Amino acid sequence: MAGGHQVQDDNTKTASNLVYSVVTIRNSGDGASGPEVLVIYPSNRDVKEGDKLKLQSVYRGRINYFYWRNDSNYINGARNEFYETLVDSSSGGSHQCAVWSGYKWQRSATLKIFTIASDLSLTLEVKPRAALSGESITLECLVPDQKGTGSFLWYRNEKFIQQTYRAQYIITKVEITDEASYRCELRRSYRKWVSPEVNITVTGWSLPFLLSCEFSGWQVAEIWKLFEEHFCQDNSVEIGNISNY
Repeated sequence: MAGGHQVQDDNTKTASNLVYSVVTIRNSGDGASGPEVLVIYPSNRDVKEGDKLKLQSVYRGRINYFYWRNDSNYINGARNEFYETLVDSSSGGSHQCAVWSGYKWQRSATLKIFTIASDLSLTLEVKPRAALSGESITLECLVPDQKGTGSFLWYRNEKFIQQTYRAQYIITKVEITDEASYRCELRRSYRKWVSPEVNITVTGWSLPFLLSCEFSGWQVAEIWKLFEEHFCQDNSVEIGNISNY
């Protein structure tokens, strides 16, 4: 920051469709707070290409002039406290507002906006969708064009769980708590593509479950081996105690 500004507080907030930084900027001379950028609409912050986006600069003090910019490029025609645009593939970026109070510029923190693209159809493939506790599940984000690089963000029940640079997310030993709804996002610069959600079901090992199935001799041996691995870690559990699980 120029003009003797000092950063007093810095934290990052994340939503399912927006990632933005909130930074309080204070001038070292008079202690006046810098402007703050707010999202007016869409109210759910689901910024889709083709929809309208409206931002507002909030500044407690005398203002003579506004300037809006995106990724350090000034936006033509945006000269008041509101910035409104029809979202397209170039609308994403680090938005910032600067205000002129008559004798100095005050700049807001940047508001990073990722737009939801619609030119690709992203698919989440899950194998298997129904699994037994302890099995492995592979989630793969299928991208039709396979062009360029990007990062993949994975969500479980709408909560972010991990970011990868491969199109796969593997749950090596699935547990009952992994039963949920999953989706993936592909991000390239400030654009992102979102897959539909896929539900995963997990069945735990239990004596009633085993008794309800018909198995051949080798299947019984394999099942008992898995059962011991997940429930008999100390190898001290006897067959007569299975009913306790």
